[in-house]
Amino acid sequence: MTREEEDAVIAQLVAEYKQEEEENAELMALLSGPFAEVKERNHLEADRILVWDRQRKPLIESVPLHELPLRYPCGGPEDGWNLEDLGKMTMKKGVLYRQSVVAHELSDEDPTARPTCGSVVLIAGQWPEETHRWLVEKSAIEPEG
Repeated sequence: MTREEEDAVIAQLVAEYKQEEEENAELMALLSGPFAEVKERNHLEADRILVWDRQRKPLIESVPLHELPLRYPCGGPEDGWNLEDLGKMTMKKGVLYRQSVVAHELSDEDPTARPTCGSVVLIAGQWPEETHRWLVEKSAIEPEG
């Protein structure tokens, strides 16, 4: 690989990283604003994943795990993700769900506490050739009063 080709690859990776960071910031603004209730409810939904799909209404939904492969086929080379991604998301959701249950119990016992909850968010690709990706969203339970 020539120096110019290496520079082009690096520039592409930096551009993709910046785009991903901008998307993450947009998603977090949505989850803190108009979709805050959906996010908070999802913390305690063991069988649901948050999905941000800019091609659907509403933009962010709490989708049952068994519906994900039906809406967003996974496994083939033409698909935007694979079964391994789905498995990792499912395992992470299980861990976050258990942490969220404990966090809510702590919050109930001590209303001034600020324990952390979390959810998994699938970010659907905007175009057929774009892959889907996922991330973990975490937020504190705000104290009462």
